[in-house]
Amino acid sequence: MSSIEEAKAGLSQVVTESEGTASALTEFKEAFDSITQGVLASIGNTATGKDQEIAQIYQQAKDAVDGAISTLMKAADASKTFADGL
Repeated sequence: MSSIEEAKAGLSQVVTESEGTASALTEFKEAFDSITQGVLASIGNTATGKDQEIAQIYQQAKDAVDGAISTLMKAADASKTFADGL
């Protein structure tokens, strides 16, 4: 296998893994969002304000997952573009 073929194979693997992981994270995010909405509905308006603290933590987790999904898709797109140029 030539070095170009090896590079294309590696890039293809990056695309496959990145897209697969992004898809799995999207499913996780949807499930997490549904679960956390239920939790927040049941614990809302606590006198201590802990519900708001938990809501912020949940939002930070969702934002981190969104960031990971976005970055993985950028990695997949960049790998595709680079492979197409070889």
